[in-house]
Amino acid sequence: MERTRGFFAAVIMLIAVSPAANADDAILSGTVTSVAGEKLDGVTVSAKPAGGTVTTTVFSDARGDYYFPPLPAGKYRVWAQAVRFATGNAEIDLRAARKQAFVLKPMSDFVRQLPGNVMLAALPEDTDQDKRMKTLVRNICTGCHTASYALQHRFDETGWNAIIQTMKSINVYGMY
Repeated sequence: MERTRGFFAAVIMLIAVSPAANADDAILSGTVTSVAGEKLDGVTVSAKPAGGTVTTTVFSDARGDYYFPPLPAGKYRVWAQAVRFATGNAEIDLRAARKQAFVLKPMSDFVRQLPGNVMLAALPEDTDQDKRMKTLVRNICTGCHTASYALQHRFDETGWNAIIQTMKSINVYGMY
């Protein structure tokens, strides 16, 4: 109970000392849809001020709508991204506009967007050899790399053999 009370006191103090919104601040909002017209929910929409280092990110709701908290007026690079879709990009000046719609195009090859655990789970397990190779990838490759790093590359057998031979002679710190 004491920890909870301390947490809420810290949150209230943070709110109290946070700078108030300026009159020039603007709420950037918009809608994210697919080219087929369906509203896309859970899409990551990010905004970064021109010349700035901080990116603010929000998510679209069930209607495909997104809303940023008040942002200082100025120019922003804005983008929307979701698995299976190409990233939508835009530049907006919040002194002139406050709406930005994104229409995302589906990607035919979105494997590189998948998280490593999904890629690893998708490896075949039909035969004992498949199961063995999946276990080897999980136990050996993911010791140094994420599964997505190792699985996003598409090599033929010769290419994979060359990569494996190289990895055999390099330690975790990248030294031969």
